[in-house]
Amino acid sequence: MLYKVLITKAIFILIFVFSNHFLFSQENLDHIQYSDKNFVKKIQYEFYSLGIEITNTNLLNTTIANWNKKYNNNEKIALVDLINILDNKEVGDYISFLKYISIISSSSFKKNNSLEEILRYHYIYLSQKIPQNSQYFKTLLDVFENQIIINTPSHIISYNKGNLSISIEEFLNSNLYNSEGTILGTLAIHFNDIELNFKSNNDDFLMARSNFNLYPDLGLIEGNSAKIQNLQEIAFLGIIEYSFNNFNIDIKTGVIISNDVVLRADNIKNVSGEFEYKPSEYTSKQINKFLFVSNNSNNIILINNKTRLFSGISISGNKFFTRSISNEESELKILIEQNKFLKFKSKEFVLTQDKIYSENTYFGFYDNQDSLYHPSIELNYDLNLQTIELLNLKGPLRQTPFYSTYFQVEINSDILTYSLEDKNIKFNILIAPNERPLVVSSRKYFSNNNLNNLTNLDGTNILKVVYSYYKSKKRTDFYLLDLAYYYKRKPEKLENGIINLWRNGFISYDPSIGIIKVLPKLRHYFLSHLKKSDYDEMYFESFSETSSNLVYNLLLNQMYFEGVKKIILSKKNNIVIYPKERIVTLLKNRSIKSKGNISVGKFDFKGVDLLFDYKLFKLQLLAIDTLQILSKTNAKDNYNYLYNIGGDLFINHPKNKSSLKKLANYPYFISDKSTRVYFDMPEEYGVEYDSTFYFSITQFRIDSLDKASLPKFEFDGVFYSNNILSPLDAKLIMMPDNSFGFIKEIDNMGLPAYDNKITINNRIKMDSSGLYVKGNFMYQTTSVFSDKIRLFPDSIQGYLDKGFMSNGKMKKSDKKFPDMEFNNLDFVYYNNINEDYLYVKYDSLNNSKISAYDNELSIYGDMYIYPSNVVSEGTLLIKEATLESDAFSYSMFEISSEETSIKLKPLGYSKEILTSDMVSLNYNLNTKKLNLNTTYFDLENFVLPYSSLSTSFSSASWDLIDKKITFENLSDEINLSDFYSTNTDFNNLIISSSKGIFDIEKKKLFLTKVPDLQIADAYIVPHKGNVTVLENSQISPLKNAELILDTLNEYHKFIKVDVKLISKSKFEGRGIYEYINFDEDTFEIPFSSFELKTYENENNNMFSSTYSYGIVDKSNPILMEPGFSFYGKIELVANNEQLLFNGEIIPSELRNFKILETIPYSGYFIPGDELALTIFENDNDFTSSISKRNNGLYFNFFANDVEKRSLVFFNPSGQLSYDSYNKQYLIEPQNKTNEEVYNGNSLLYSPSSGDLSFEGKVNLIDNDPNFSVFSSMSANVDSDSFNISSETFMIIDINLRKSIISNLGLEFIEIIETVGAPLAHDNEEDVLYRLSDLVGYEKTLAHENIILNEYRPLGLVDPLLNSLFVLANSKFSWSAKYKSWYNTSTLNLSNIGSDDINASVDGFLEIKYLSEDDYEVNLFLQPAPEFWIYLNYDGGILRTYSSIESYNSDVSEIGVTKDKYIPIMIVDEEYTLEYINNFRLKYFNIKEPYDLKSPSDTFLEDEIFKTITDDDDDGF
Repeated sequence: MLYKVLITKAIFILIFVFSNHFLFSQENLDHIQYSDKNFVKKIQYEFYSLGIEITNTNLLNTTIANWNKKYNNNEKIALVDLINILDNKEVGDYISFLKYISIISSSSFKKNNSLEEILRYHYIYLSQKIPQNSQYFKTLLDVFENQIIINTPSHIISYNKGNLSISIEEFLNSNLYNSEGTILGTLAIHFNDIELNFKSNNDDFLMARSNFNLYPDLGLIEGNSAKIQNLQEIAFLGIIEYSFNNFNIDIKTGVIISNDVVLRADNIKNVSGEFEYKPSEYTSKQINKFLFVSNNSNNIILINNKTRLFSGISISGNKFFTRSISNEESELKILIEQNKFLKFKSKEFVLTQDKIYSENTYFGFYDNQDSLYHPSIELNYDLNLQTIELLNLKGPLRQTPFYSTYFQVEINSDILTYSLEDKNIKFNILIAPNERPLVVSSRKYFSNNNLNNLTNLDGTNILKVVYSYYKSKKRTDFYLLDLAYYYKRKPEKLENGIINLWRNGFISYDPSIGIIKVLPKLRHYFLSHLKKSDYDEMYFESFSETSSNLVYNLLLNQMYFEGVKKIILSKKNNIVIYPKERIVTLLKNRSIKSKGNISVGKFDFKGVDLLFDYKLFKLQLLAIDTLQILSKTNAKDNYNYLYNIGGDLFINHPKNKSSLKKLANYPYFISDKSTRVYFDMPEEYGVEYDSTFYFSITQFRIDSLDKASLPKFEFDGVFYSNNILSPLDAKLIMMPDNSFGFIKEIDNMGLPAYDNKITINNRIKMDSSGLYVKGNFMYQTTSVFSDKIRLFPDSIQGYLDKGFMSNGKMKKSDKKFPDMEFNNLDFVYYNNINEDYLYVKYDSLNNSKISAYDNELSIYGDMYIYPSNVVSEGTLLIKEATLESDAFSYSMFEISSEETSIKLKPLGYSKEILTSDMVSLNYNLNTKKLNLNTTYFDLENFVLPYSSLSTSFSSASWDLIDKKITFENLSDEINLSDFYSTNTDFNNLIISSSKGIFDIEKKKLFLTKVPDLQIADAYIVPHKGNVTVLENSQISPLKNAELILDTLNEYHKFIKVDVKLISKSKFEGRGIYEYINFDEDTFEIPFSSFELKTYENENNNMFSSTYSYGIVDKSNPILMEPGFSFYGKIELVANNEQLLFNGEIIPSELRNFKILETIPYSGYFIPGDELALTIFENDNDFTSSISKRNNGLYFNFFANDVEKRSLVFFNPSGQLSYDSYNKQYLIEPQNKTNEEVYNGNSLLYSPSSGDLSFEGKVNLIDNDPNFSVFSSMSANVDSDSFNISSETFMIIDINLRKSIISNLGLEFIEIIETVGAPLAHDNEEDVLYRLSDLVGYEKTLAHENIILNEYRPLGLVDPLLNSLFVLANSKFSWSAKYKSWYNTSTLNLSNIGSDDINASVDGFLEIKYLSEDDYEVNLFLQPAPEFWIYLNYDGGILRTYSSIESYNSDVSEIGVTKDKYIPIMIVDEEYTLEYINNFRLKYFNIKEPYDLKSPSDTFLEDEIFKTITDDDDDGF
């Protein structure tokens, strides 16, 4: 390696020394400029002095060649001037300059100016450019040579190859001037249909189909068309592209600007606008940050099926805004239903895939002619959740109220939320909701405080200022500058006040242009301030920390408020509503619906159901629970009450809502009902004393409610006690406790009460403690004793110390009351209209006790005693059972209940054996049988926790003596009901049964008539339908059951199955598979394994199915299908109708079939289908073939032991099937059977008769290169003699010169045309079948399609048919005696070589087998007397002779030359006749010698061939 380096250095030293010697021997050119005289020498000198002569030899040669041959004098002068001002020390730019000049000098380069003009331009430009650009020509060269316009660290602009040209042209004010002051222009490079590529830190895109001019000296690209596409996907627009009608690119910065660009996207078309692109200096995740703004805001964008946007389109990178150049507002419209919709207007919405946002938007909800709106608010529209959020917290109009024209109110709220799937709009306070309220005021509301708050520090009230200007100018709209000028103020001094008016809805204001518009609220406020206009003081606040302050129901058009402490309707009239639970409903035009209290003076309206009518300015008090009237007694407040009254409270005149006018009697109350005086009862009585305890008073009116004086109430009247007692005349007096009341004594006969249903004794008294009696009362057969019995309109209440129920007949019933005893119980007697009853309340804390039936059972629960029934609710204990019900019914000998829960847990059980809910109960105390029934279908009518079962049986009967529970159905129409396992191992197990008996002592559930059990994907049919269930759903093993797989299709059936159920998805056992074949023969196959396996279907989904297998022993094979027996392994998967057979198949109809010759079979098969086995010839399976053995033919169906293919005469292939009707085996290709093709080797064999037929391609001889026979035949075989009769298509190909074959063909054609002959064939179907075996179906089909319209020779079908002799479907037979094939009809000669003959001719053809490998072929053809040819071939030499002398001569030459053709021996006529006579004698027993000159005399075809040509059906 070092040696090579030293040699290289030495060579370069020699070159350098030589070069210096050469240079110094010339004139010294260092300080001499270029001239037209020395240009060549100077440039050579420069190259050598700069050391670039070796690396740039081609450039130097090209430059010199152009100088010498291409440039004219003016161009040379211009080039010299230009090169002399270059700094040649900048070697790179110097080389770039020469390359650039070489490129533009090329005749193929398009220039719109002459080369001289271009050189002069560069000269002037570089002369004026200070300082010079040392990379000037390198930059230009990059454009032409590297397709790079600029390459900087921040960005690269390049292009793909295209059409370029160069020129000098004027460009605005950026032009060069020559020395005479004439405009020279600037350098322009023109690009047509170019792809312009951009790359930067973040960006990588191209401008396709660009047409533009590059002005390199101006650093500018100016284009008139281009397209950027498929770069970005913008929400709601899709993939976007930009089409430019003009554009400019600042090369240095990479900035692209266009004021005429069209945006197109998937969802919007042809949006015109402006475009800008600036390469980013920093790397970020966002790429291709293009800026686009549409000209207008008239684009329709579909957001979803309810939302449309009418907007501008502004795109920044992948962000989407709605700004437009026209600065028009965009409109977002959201349809709610029918005439209801939301509308938003903003100059800019921000859109993402999930959200629409605007910082400042007009909002309006429209419902027909009414609206709810806000002039400027922040919008957040969540497109995924379909929710809208409006924030009122930012911007100049923060805290501006929402306005409603329907309700005529203003609503101050921080936030509005709405879900498009909901019917409610919600308003809330976000910031300090417990301190800041949501405020609602009337549109006619006026407050001097609000007016005064509009006064600034210098005492100027902005509202008065604006109103005064408006009145003086009589204009509702004017500019802030005009207002300021009018009042001689600076605009900025007034603007804060103007914004405050705007925020409070007095004016509208556009800060961008300073225009003010006066709104009606300003005029209303100022006139109200002057007391020249009526107003109202309707105002309320809502405080709510945890729920919505306000819910606006869009469907009902009502607003629901929470957290409203009070509603001020009139401060001057002191009308204030205190809503109950602080809930208020606002209706149309400020009407209010609520419940609560109203306080006016000394009158307190309690529990008022009110409706405030704003228009009439009155309160309609629909119902008043209590009118509480305050009176003073000894300086102590005392109250009397009027209950259940109603009427109207008139606040003031409707046109005097402000109370500016003092009107007498207001406010006043008019009662519209008869008034009753009620009693001031203590609170512990609650509502037990209602409006039925009263003294009647007529209607009344109270004026000036706050000044009313109260009289003392004391008068006679009638006491009504709501049918407790008959009406009592009594004097209502002021009782000692200052309450109303009375006292009444009862005589010794007692006092009937409650319509004579109750009898009471002693004294009755009414005072502040209530209405009560001391003693006892009697009801039906029950006596109740108590110290204090309270009487109420609908009941009697007290505490029972002792009580008894005795036997006695019930009313309206044949039953009798049972014996019972009561202790320590609260009681209530209810006097209902339909039915009265005594209620006894059980309380375990009071040591309550109820016993019945001589203490046989205990009752824990409340009891109801009716005139015709006794009912308890709660718990009933009977022996080991706990029963619960809301209504146990008792009589003397029976307990019943319609809806009962039971839990039965005998001793010795860890769990209940029976539970149930909502079943009917009947317990017969005589028979001791407890029956539970239900009329409903439920999976859990009864639950058996011990057995982990539930059942849908409608009846369960518990025999307390036999200790058994029987489950049955009440209806005869229902034969079966189900038990459902709750054990996780048997999850979803359902057992249908006609009856179930649970033996409490044996702890077993016995089920009968169970049709089946579904375990995994199997139906298991129990023997005789009997199933025994043990603890926890375990099932006793089943014997002699049936099994069906699967549950969906029931493909497979097993009998005599012994099975153990492991779980719902697993069982073990063994059984007999019933295999039913096509003839419906049934075979029993033992299967010993069942396993649930997981499989994958064709959709790659996993599923589970039961797998099983059985073994068929070869000593006892099954008849798989008629004709085929099978032994081996049979597998199945439950959901697959097919069985998987892995074993051996025996043709069952064959006698003495050897087990070693079985047919291996592995595949799926459906029992009952027709079985077909695939037999492949290429598998070397010749067991069904006809073969050559010794020198004859041999056949033994499926027992042929031939192994060599060369010995196979005919081998069938395809599907092996059996015809049980004809008792025949068939081997044939499936597509042939389906008549899809003609070709294929078929064999039909009848074992019973031995009849055999076959058709297809046969191997008559072993072909060699010199002699070949190709043949196909359809044949029948005589079962006794094995003689074969056939119809054969035969091709004989002999290796002869083509000229011999051609001449022979012409001879035959000539003689046949002379003497005539029958047609050999007419392209019959049989010919096509045989032809197809030799050349294939496709060629045969193509030939068939042609001959439908015209005659076509067979020789055109395939080159194989251009052989020497083609014999079409002639009759041939096999002689088992002579071991030979011979023709039994005339020979149908189709063609000789390529010559079409198509003639049936006389002849004798014999193929004789001499041994398994040796044969002899003889052929004699005689189309006419004295015209014949004979050939004999024995595997080595062709012996031949003919009546055609030219033929004999031609073939003699082959015999002499011994070249590449078949060896030939010329025989004679005697040799020929010997063969013919022998043939006739041997096969037809014709002893008469054959006459070659007059064959018709001795060869009578009709006699010879008649019997052998009329073959029977060949079986196919």
